[in-house]
Amino acid sequence: MLKELIRRAREVAEKHLPEDVRARGRQIADGVLERVPERVRATVEPYLHEEPDEAPDEAPDEPRRAKAEEEAEEEAARARESADVDAGDRAKEAEPAEGAVTHAGWAPAAGNVRGDEYRVVVFGAPDDPASQRACALLQEEEIEHRIVDLRREPKTANQLASVTGNMQYPYIYIDGRHWGSDGDLESLRALGDLAKIMARKFDALSDEARRIGGVHETFDDALTVENITDRLGKGHILTVDGLDCWLEGERVFHEGVPRPISELDVVAREIVERYEADPDLETQWRFEPAVDLNH
Repeated sequence: MLKELIRRAREVAEKHLPEDVRARGRQIADGVLERVPERVRATVEPYLHEEPDEAPDEAPDEPRRAKAEEEAEEEAARARESADVDAGDRAKEAEPAEGAVTHAGWAPAAGNVRGDEYRVVVFGAPDDPASQRACALLQEEEIEHRIVDLRREPKTANQLASVTGNMQYPYIYIDGRHWGSDGDLESLRALGDLAKIMARKFDALSDEARRIGGVHETFDDALTVENITDRLGKGHILTVDGLDCWLEGERVFHEGVPRPISELDVVAREIVERYEADPDLETQWRFEPAVDLNH
């Protein structure tokens, strides 16, 4: 995962930034590495300083390459093992006293409601009966989800209350869209709509499900130039390989870089060509901006 994120960041930088800016970025990264713990440096440095793939006639001797890669993997494994031991020691020190009530699984917010591996996020509190009911229902339906303790995240709680207009948690988010609270989740299951939402079959939703999720219109997810320009123009967001593309004022943001609105067709064509070249490319349409949990 770390190697892939660094690879993508390097590709975007090489595509959009001049060499002097990239060189300055490398200097800053080296300065940061000098100050981080040894195990972090040992894990990150092999990937950060990894050279791009060279042309075949310039490739180094394969045995030496294989040995270097093997040594890097071993060093990273040792660093991860050391980190796991430290984490285990900290967890052991933090173990509650005998008989204390614990709430396994509840964690601080990280990133945003779209920025992690789970499509479903429950924002609530571990000792709140409504939050417990929502989590129990998702477990019964075998739907993987992340749970965030809003008692430990007051800023997030205030933001969610402002965004949803509801002061009571839990807040259920699926693919970045708010689907109400525990009672709404129960209604969606009873109507047979929860499975449709997870399958992204919005055309088949009942009127009540549309009301709960604020789904007033359904859209084509086709990756064509016409559909991309149309949906971006409506304020939708297209995530391509983990990076969002959207319109903001007179600019279109693509691969983290703002471009003039006049290049919207060009951007759409770039996305289509990339998808046609790689049909397994991860893409997803989103209906509304992410809830930023860091501000």
